[in-house]
Amino acid sequence: MATTDKDLSILPSFRFYHYLENGYGALKSEELFWDLLEKSLLTHTGVYDIHDTLLNKFYLVTYMEQHRSSYNERWDFVYYWVSEKLHKNTKHHSSFEGVIGILNTVKNKFDKKDYDDAFFDITLQESMDLKKIYDYSENYVIIEKKVRESSECTKEYIQYIKESIEKYNEAKSLCEIQKGKAFCKIFDSIRKKYENDKLSKLKYDNCKPKEDSNALQADQLQNLQHGDRGQGDVARGDFSHARGDEIDSVSEGNNLINQDSGVPSAVIFPILGVFLVSFVLYKFTPFGPWSRTHLHRKNITKGEESDEFSGETLTNSFETPDMYSNTLEHSIGYHSMNNM
Repeated sequence: MATTDKDLSILPSFRFYHYLENGYGALKSEELFWDLLEKSLLTHTGVYDIHDTLLNKFYLVTYMEQHRSSYNERWDFVYYWVSEKLHKNTKHHSSFEGVIGILNTVKNKFDKKDYDDAFFDITLQESMDLKKIYDYSENYVIIEKKVRESSECTKEYIQYIKESIEKYNEAKSLCEIQKGKAFCKIFDSIRKKYENDKLSKLKYDNCKPKEDSNALQADQLQNLQHGDRGQGDVARGDFSHARGDEIDSVSEGNNLINQDSGVPSAVIFPILGVFLVSFVLYKFTPFGPWSRTHLHRKNITKGEESDEFSGETLTNSFETPDMYSNTLEHSIGYHSMNNM
């Protein structure tokens, strides 16, 4: 029923089945009638698991707004929808006749008409074959217009047309021999209503399958690369030559890089080795404490010399009166680093 094909999804039958699958019907009147109908559905134990769904779709069709498309065909569509619903699961097959009888009760109640008796005398599989033909007859006008005006169709769309025509022709051949068969009575009513013997003669050769986008891009790229013979060959030769020069230059560059790459290594690795050995000696041998002590003493000696130099400089730089000499000597005294 459902389809993801954009072209198929706009056809009347697909739109109506989508409405049935996704719409939600609500009880609006005749509550007692619907209660009795639900109990009748439950007597068919084979459809117990879907009886709520069936009942809800009966509501939906019964109270359908008249402005909706295919309103006048709603009872035919729901008949074929029920057939397909039951056909999907083999455990539902035995309930086909009983469920169609209940649907007929609903149609009689609200449409004031019964289904034709022939609808109760066909098998579930025959109803599926008729569904294919009926849907196609409903979709024919739009299909015919598309294949006449458009040069592109999806593969699914073309396959749908092909299968529908084949099914129509099979039924036509059968009913030329078995005219009194219930299946053929329904088929003949479809033919007369839609005057659709022309269905079997529909020409759709003009409607070619849409090309795959990846394949189309590949073809376009190939055309650009090859072009016309003659100048195209020369162009391709120049291009190949240019690419060869480019590849050679890249190779030469790589060789130069490889040759030069040893120079930094020769400098860096010895330095790292010296640093590593020094670190180990400093951290894990007596050399570390000895070097720290030696540096500390050296800093102290430098500090003392610096302080003496500063004192002399300050003493010589300022010529002060005698009355201040003692004070100055006390103010700018020697401060040993050992007292700090």
